Amino acid sequence: SNETIMKILNLLSIAVLSLGLFSSPVNHEVIIRTADGGAVSLNTTKYYQRSATDILLTKTNAEGNEEWFKIYGGSSYDKASDLIATNDGGYAIVGSTSSYGKGNYDIYVIKVNSMGKEEWSQTYGGFYNEYGYSIKQKRDGGYYLYGTKQACFGDTGAPNCDDQKYRISINAKGRVKQEGVPAK
Repeated sequence: SNETIMKILNLLSIAVLSLGLFSSPVNHEVIIRTADGGAVSLNTTKYYQRSATDILLTKTNAEGNEEWFKIYGGSSYDKASDLIATNDGGYAIVGSTSSYGKGNYDIYVIKVNSMGKEEWSQTYGGFYNEYGYSIKQKRDGGYYLYGTKQACFGDTGAPNCDDQKYRISINAKGRVKQEGVPAK
């Protein structure tokens, strides 16, 4: 119920704030209910005395108490966008990273097991900005990643850039099967 979810969120924010490690999340939260009555939630967090952000995955039990949390990302900005439960019992996270990849922001995918332990992570993109917004699992175990990429042109001074929606198809281990098809 919504009341239970709100109770979990309140307990979660109190728990996270009382740790003193994080200020409030700087981004939206994605929550998936788990079979045990608990939940797994995805946030972007900001370290208390740093400007960089990281990706936080938290598992709570049915009473809303934290069972574990994992932090993913590097020394720069890492932002969470979407979380799905995968057909192997784990989770897949998509977002954007400026800690890893080929420059500026790249799409960032992290595949974890049921306890949040990273199994693999991968970045997708080139020099300009690519942002990952959502992820869907395909029947074959691979994934579709949906996001935007910056298309820049013009060779005089500042390039002219616009964002184009696109979709990348990857296999179950994160290898690209089909690069950047324009998406609706």
